Amino acid sequence: MRVLSGNSDNPVMLRQLVERSRLDRTTLSRRVAEAIRLGYLRNIEDRSHQPHLLLIGEPLPNETEILPRPERLSASEGFASGRLAAD
Repeated sequence: MRVLSGNSDNPVMLRQLVERSRLDRTTLSRRVAEAIRLGYLRNIEDRSHQPHLLLIGEPLPNETEILPRPERLSASEGFASGRLAAD
């Protein structure tokens, strides 16, 4: 987005993102919709049935841990050396 907009004040259209990313339009539309829902992008186009005019929203969060790192797993949690501990 920053590459296309030059700064956060210049809106970007979905078409520009499709051309730049070389992703399928449907895939990119789904990703943009989720980013808007989460607040990472803002659609400033308020007329219905018009192409999105996208601006950068909230900054992305720092790395989020989805699964615990292997070193955090302990035998007391049922794991030992990456394998299930014997019952």
